[in-house]
Amino acid sequence: MGKNDRLNFSKALDGATVEGPIPFEGALRSNYGRFMKSIPANSKSNASYHLLNDGSYLFRANSPGEVPGSSALYIKKVNAQGTTTNFYKITYAPDGSTIHVKPKL
Repeated sequence: MGKNDRLNFSKALDGATVEGPIPFEGALRSNYGRFMKSIPANSKSNASYHLLNDGSYLFRANSPGEVPGSSALYIKKVNAQGTTTNFYKITYAPDGSTIHVKPKL
């Protein structure tokens, strides 16, 4: 994934909504709680969730890196039943290029 892929990811969220209080219960709520526990402390304040058009949820958080301008993006996709379908971490260099994509499943 490169800088253009980062833009394409943003386009994938078109039509997605970010809610206020957590609107889900049961397995979805538990899964979001596990996501929050698995991400670094410096990314918890910008963690968000997005309801996608197919009824699934996308959980995401951005963690600033130790190198100025670098970052890691944590992305977890969960279906409407609360089952994780994809979870990965993308590490970006200060110039926006992708350094590493790590599957977390």
